[in-house]
Amino acid sequence: MTEIPINRTTTLLAKSGRRRTIEVAVKRKYFPDHDTGELRAIETTPQVAKWHRGYKFEVMQHDLLLGFAPSERSLPFMRITDPKTRGSWALWLKGFGDNISTRGIAPVLYDKFNSGMHWALDSNTDLRLDILGHRIRKTITLYKRPDWNSITFIIARGGASLIDGLAVGKPERTLMAFRKGANLGFNNLLFWFEKPTAHDSSGDGLSILPKHLKVDYTMKPIRTGVYELRIDLDPAELDAAKYPVYIDPTITLQPDA
Repeated sequence: MTEIPINRTTTLLAKSGRRRTIEVAVKRKYFPDHDTGELRAIETTPQVAKWHRGYKFEVMQHDLLLGFAPSERSLPFMRITDPKTRGSWALWLKGFGDNISTRGIAPVLYDKFNSGMHWALDSNTDLRLDILGHRIRKTITLYKRPDWNSITFIIARGGASLIDGLAVGKPERTLMAFRKGANLGFNNLLFWFEKPTAHDSSGDGLSILPKHLKVDYTMKPIRTGVYELRIDLDPAELDAAKYPVYIDPTITLQPDA
């Protein structure tokens, strides 16, 4: 039986012998750099998984439980769990181009570090997840021109809600996650998957900016609670890009009031 993590509703036994229920939670935090205002990484070294059965690593010092399963083809590479309701959202990497696997692609672990994970997706592509305050930055790096022009992810929910942003008044399609039964307003949003961006390495980091590549982002429901997210890049721009090329489909968490 899977143990229950401490940062959810917990019953304590008071000295008087009476039981009372309290809410124990790690609050979402901003970690801005005081000089630049940019978000700094939370020191959340992934630990050997304790709460996520079958997962290898997880981040606990966060208000959402983040489980990682590198090199496990039968599991999604990332699972986000709401400790209050135990609802979850799972992410699979389905494949590149038209080479789509029904079981997904198993990332190979490069390294875990203080604020996230680093995986190899193939010989010329890697994926890095950084936990940055109220963001999970998901960066895909292409080290040479790939023989494909698109990346497809599958996102599924269990005991939770997953909504097309157009349904709750967002101006463009974006995938949004809510606790099951919550009112589908922006203030109740747990997190959303941002529209991806991409850029190459042509800039110098100072006066010359990198070239930004055109990204098409399509989203379609596969069945109830399961969506396919596809990122398409322009083949001509990939041909002309200076490598490495960086694709950033970041996940943003709704900050506390």
